[in-house]
Amino acid sequence: MTEGRIHAGVRARALAHAVLCDPDGEAKVLDAALAASSEFRGYVDVLVASRRSRIAVGAPPGDDALGRLLALTAGVRFDDRKIRDLLIGTITAAVEPTIAVGTRAILEVVRRPEIQAMARQAVCTEDHAIVAAIVTEALRFAPPLWTPVRVCTSSYTLARGTVHETVVRPFTRVVASTYSAGFDAARTPDADAFVVRRTPPRAPVFGHGMHACAGRHIALVLLRAALTAVLRAGPVRATAEIGHVGPFPDLLPLEFLPA
Repeated sequence: MTEGRIHAGVRARALAHAVLCDPDGEAKVLDAALAASSEFRGYVDVLVASRRSRIAVGAPPGDDALGRLLALTAGVRFDDRKIRDLLIGTITAAVEPTIAVGTRAILEVVRRPEIQAMARQAVCTEDHAIVAAIVTEALRFAPPLWTPVRVCTSSYTLARGTVHETVVRPFTRVVASTYSAGFDAARTPDADAFVVRRTPPRAPVFGHGMHACAGRHIALVLLRAALTAVLRAGPVRATAEIGHVGPFPDLLPLEFLPA
């Protein structure tokens, strides 16, 4: 990995930390995110201008995220600032969260020998449906955001008509635990077991309705690809727990075993 890519990764992590994992707005976290944002804005502005100059002289827009955005918005009122915001937003919301959930999901599979064996068999036979089902169940144990914090904007009654009925007042901070929801026995029978091909309803690991994660379909493809790449090399075991830098995984030590 080049030094430039490492630097970009650090900046992406700073943005994701502030946006996704810092509800109290800690000054140190915010300062790092503002510095990262400034660097990214300058870089993307130059990149967009350079790409537009190439397109103006007949070059193709390019088969990447920026090129596709420029091609899709040709002739549409969609200025360069909006394109910049979309690209930086994608980096912030997609890179670190996908790496984090992928690391945890892989660990959930490799630490269960019978599930790992099933996944390896599915990888060898290219049974993508089984790999997808295993990844989906792993995500119940390792959702992208375990306890997202939200602010209620209007009065809302939770669990109306039950003994748990609670009125949430406007501007109340709420912890919406997707991890806890994944182990709700009323929705998920035998919740403590890793069950491949569970019948719906599943845990809302990517949110629900208008708040569903916009990148959930891409994330699932990436997670299946990551698990496939690991298991194609043979049996594997974790030699230590996941290492962290701040809220994000930084290291998952794995040992590949003889087949």
